[in-house]
Amino acid sequence: MGARGRLLANLTAITRLLLDQGTTVILLGGCLTSGILGAAKCLLNGERGQRNTAYLDGIAPYGDLIAVTALQDRRHHRTPDLTAVEPLLVLTRDTAGGFTTRLDNTAQYPGQ
Repeated sequence: MGARGRLLANLTAITRLLLDQGTTVILLGGCLTSGILGAAKCLLNGERGQRNTAYLDGIAPYGDLIAVTALQDRRHHRTPDLTAVEPLLVLTRDTAGGFTTRLDNTAQYPGQ
């Protein structure tokens, strides 16, 4: 939040969990409605969705992950492009069962 209580950046969160039975669960979240919409569009928006999915698969092939990114323009509900602007934070689950930081760009977050 800014000094006047305004949201400086809208965050999008994508969580992918692979269950033992072979089922993949995708949880989408975000700040306000546009953050949640941005998470959905990040994975489902045509060619960009395919690139974003391939990017996340490259970071954690066939594994659990949590990715947090900022929407570049919250008013126009732009679809995040993870190949152009890396996520703010990516956590992946290791073989011991705990999440570890794979990518940390949080210093770039305008709320810092």
